[in-house]
Amino acid sequence: MAGKAKLETAMEGLDELKQKQILAEIRSIRLQYILAIVGVIGSVLAFVVIQRNNIKDLFTKESRLFYLSDENFVNAYAVVVVKDVKGEIKVNTTLSNTTKGIVLEPGSYSAGVKIDSQRIWSESFTLAKNEIRKIALPKFFASSIKVVVENGRPVVQPGDKIDVSISASGNGYLWIYEILETETKLLFPTTESQDKNYITAGDVFAFPEGLALFAGPDAKMEKYLFLVTSFNDMNYAEDILHMLYKKDIAKGDVKSIEQSWGKQELQVEVKK
Repeated sequence: MAGKAKLETAMEGLDELKQKQILAEIRSIRLQYILAIVGVIGSVLAFVVIQRNNIKDLFTKESRLFYLSDENFVNAYAVVVVKDVKGEIKVNTTLSNTTKGIVLEPGSYSAGVKIDSQRIWSESFTLAKNEIRKIALPKFFASSIKVVVENGRPVVQPGDKIDVSISASGNGYLWIYEILETETKLLFPTTESQDKNYITAGDVFAFPEGLALFAGPDAKMEKYLFLVTSFNDMNYAEDILHMLYKKDIAKGDVKSIEQSWGKQELQVEVKK
């Protein structure tokens, strides 16, 4: 009230138009002030909504499980499965989706890590209330190479392109063979692409321009082997092939085969 009285005293002697202008400016300033406050409140509310999970983490302690791996291939392709003591699945997700940890109730669990449906690691553990457990996974592919082949078209027609996605856990060289009843046939690399079969760990292999994998002319079940070796040596690749299938490809007995390679088989049905 005192402020209003001072305002009225200050405006005495001013004409009516000037008084209206001053009052209008005061209302404008008040409106801007109110809008600024509303804007700040709105920004705070929006921040709280967007960051509600992170804010919750600050004030709410939960039991969390973290799996850590130094291998990019494992981080990209591994799947984590956690079961309780009754065998009920509590978690079934990719390792890449667990960067903020796996929230679990306190209790006993069994966990497994698998790639391409094959279990590569498992453990049983008990998680205490509010416990944060970090587990460093071992280097699964330090001395071997895991090969993953995904087929977008398991059934094709004769001569169709076979839509495959090929990746490996380690750097190496890719060899693709067709496995026949009495022999094997090298499909890739070709004579012209012998120096273009390098595959980078964790990346999907890109065939050289103009090359791809195609089904044969006959209706049958075709079988392929995707082999990745740590060095670019056809004789070494064929020694591994002979060890695996004992077919008509070897130039001699297989001697020492180091575990610096990996394989994946693929079957494709060709229908007319």
